[in-house]
Amino acid sequence: EGVDPALERMVLRACLDQAPERRRVREAFKDVQLSIDHCLFKAQYSDIGTKESYERNSRGVEIFSKCWFPENHRMKAIVCLCHGYGDTCTFFLDGIARKIASAGYGVFALDYPGFGLSEGLHGYIPSFDTLVDDVAEHFAKIKGNPEYRDLPSFLFGQSMGGAVALKIHFKQPKDWNGAILVAPMCKISDDVVPAWPVQQVLIFMAKLLPKEKLVPQKDLAELAFREKEKQEQVNIAHFWLIQRLIYSLGTSYSVIATRTSCLVKRLYINSVLNAVFLQCDCLQG
Repeated sequence: EGVDPALERMVLRACLDQAPERRRVREAFKDVQLSIDHCLFKAQYSDIGTKESYERNSRGVEIFSKCWFPENHRMKAIVCLCHGYGDTCTFFLDGIARKIASAGYGVFALDYPGFGLSEGLHGYIPSFDTLVDDVAEHFAKIKGNPEYRDLPSFLFGQSMGGAVALKIHFKQPKDWNGAILVAPMCKISDDVVPAWPVQQVLIFMAKLLPKEKLVPQKDLAELAFREKEKQEQVNIAHFWLIQRLIYSLGTSYSVIATRTSCLVKRLYINSVLNAVFLQCDCLQG
């Protein structure tokens, strides 16, 4: 509703594999998402500043980042957000960040390489550990800023971002004061893991054709939202992140390989939670 049909057709035809086209689509639709009937977008907060920026990391990848901060009083602490696979830091997490910032916290986030507005093939994760290193590097720069150096710091991870946050903590066990994990990907359910022979075939195909895409057979917006009106709104404003974001074979291999390596070493993330040395609030459902 309220979207120019010509603009909608243009966007639907766009190839979102690379960042320039994703940035063009986001620019065209960033105001449309504010019209979605959802509490995260409807809530109004005053005295909150935001800043968006692009910066190349140590691997030479141009990373998009965003921060939200209270404008008229000192920050209580900093919160570093890790988004999930089907999201970026400019959609649902934007609403969450505004809510947190309204309570007096500085909130910092980035789009992972290949996600949202950052460079890289859309949704492609060649190495989960490299992704974690990229996120940890970005947050280390923020925490090293003299303006924030003495503030408490917390991780916030949602879905796959929960796994990213936990792995950052495992790499830096004494660097964080706490974490909030929302529906974290601490383990891939045995119910959805394919049989061992199928895994071997998929692993072979992933190594042979890592950038080939696995196309979902169902409308993901229909699975994520119950109300028809919200499904239609999301298909317009967020289709380029959820409905059209699909796993590549290489990404699937990276996720399964993380699980498999943990199995070989008997180190499932969910069985090493006794290695978590920080206060942790885990939300599910």
